[in-house]
Amino acid sequence: MTAVDTIPRRRFADAALVVGIWVLSLAVFFREFVFSGFNSIQIRGGDSDIGYYTQEHWYRWLSGSADWRSPALFYPAKGTLGYTDAQFLYLPPYALFRWMGADMFVALQLVAMVLASIGFFSMYLLLRRHLKVRTLLAAAASVAFAFSNALTLKQFHINTMGIELAPLIVLLAAECVAAMRARRRIRSVAFATASGLLWALLFFTSFYMAWFLGLALLAMAAVLLLVDRELILTVIRLLLSDPRRWMNEVAGFVSGFAVGIIPSLMIYLPVISESGGRSFREVLGFSPRPSDVFNLGPDNLLWGQLTWPGTTPLEGLERSLVASPLLVISSIVALVILWSVRTRGSDNRRLRFLTGLAVTAVAITLVSWRFGDWTMWKVIWKVVPGGKAIRAVDRVQFVVAFFWVIVWAGTMNEIWSRLGATKRRAGSIGIGVVILVAGLVMVEQVNLKSLSGFDHNERSRYFASIPAPPEQCRSFYAIDPSGRYQGEQIPLQAMLLSVQIGLPTVNGLSGMTPPGWNLWTPSDPRYPNAARKWAEANGIAEGFCVLNLSTSEWSIS
Repeated sequence: MTAVDTIPRRRFADAALVVGIWVLSLAVFFREFVFSGFNSIQIRGGDSDIGYYTQEHWYRWLSGSADWRSPALFYPAKGTLGYTDAQFLYLPPYALFRWMGADMFVALQLVAMVLASIGFFSMYLLLRRHLKVRTLLAAAASVAFAFSNALTLKQFHINTMGIELAPLIVLLAAECVAAMRARRRIRSVAFATASGLLWALLFFTSFYMAWFLGLALLAMAAVLLLVDRELILTVIRLLLSDPRRWMNEVAGFVSGFAVGIIPSLMIYLPVISESGGRSFREVLGFSPRPSDVFNLGPDNLLWGQLTWPGTTPLEGLERSLVASPLLVISSIVALVILWSVRTRGSDNRRLRFLTGLAVTAVAITLVSWRFGDWTMWKVIWKVVPGGKAIRAVDRVQFVVAFFWVIVWAGTMNEIWSRLGATKRRAGSIGIGVVILVAGLVMVEQVNLKSLSGFDHNERSRYFASIPAPPEQCRSFYAIDPSGRYQGEQIPLQAMLLSVQIGLPTVNGLSGMTPPGWNLWTPSDPRYPNAARKWAEANGIAEGFCVLNLSTSEWSIS
């Protein structure tokens, strides 16, 4: 067998390995949904119900039966889409699954699987094509990103899964640079435009993830000026030497971003102007503490028993979402080793770049930490545009983890190469250690916490059991005298029913609320009277109805 004959076999083996790791990761990450026959829905909780509502609103918009900027909650308030993440990029797969017959619950769960797959394969291609990382290491790093412990814990915040699109944005930009080097102008401009458009639309999908990505890239540029100034100067000299080589690509990126950012500006600027953004006290309450770096949750397969004084429970909180310990520690150790064995006069540009990413990740983590009532994040909150729209500071760790994954893959690959070049037994043992670390990095993402949110069949039967509202009903609110639903569950049930039957509701749950709306506490005896006052003040008293969730009965309010 010739060397040429072995290439297809090797490629087939590599493809089989990558696909196998992806399938296994999907099965573990979405295990309760998959092994229940798509009946046990993992995307659960308040924010996920908002996600179901938002996607169904977009689905109705596709049919021409909804105003895209004004989902029919907090009725008749306008511009309510800007109160939360718009999740627009989830719509194409969601609509496809709905057209194929899935209901809203199964469709959104399948969207989560699609997003995780996009994150896995785009990260893999980024590492393989542009950092030349070995197949196994690229696949392991992709698992650590797309199926991370942090994302496992945050599945109920379906909007955070927008981070799965970050590697695709960077991959498109990298493909643009590669096409420029090959002098393929149309291809490079197309990739640049696609990268800018996708990043802008990420703001219209998951604002936090898009904003944090921009912040991290700016921080990375600042750090690289310190650790790799020569790289920055080389790039600047290259750009100045022949502006015609890159102006079309920059114009394409800017044009794509400018077009894509328009809907975000349309829905979010009025809301920020109206509310003034988040108060710093809110931000402080959602900021992580240094002890949270050790908190991966009690059910993490490798680190669940690791605790630290001051560590807080994870359930219902925004912390901690840090990258897994072995990923970070092995990256730092690898950087130290590579710097200690570097040769004089050699080109250490890639090493300096990876070091810059690591320093950026550490710096962002330190800035996000809270020390008592003080945090360096206050500077960002005050100075950086859009900073006052951010409350859950620890979600920046999703982007930080993106950087750590690249650092880990790049450094492990370099160590593997150097060990392989020794042709000694020690080198083979070292490669074995690298392979073992890669396996453990994947394993440490596994969290055994039960992720089952609700029984799909049971919930579907419940909504099907609610009769159609009387013809005279034009809008409604919900009550639950039996106490079956508590707190925020009552408005969430009203929202989900509203979007299914096409009847507006004055109920709502979101990150913001319209001025004058004060229907937070359905258990308050004054709640029905407050609902009627809202209806009268906003001219919707005629045809205003109430749905009793305890008896599934409608009545005129």
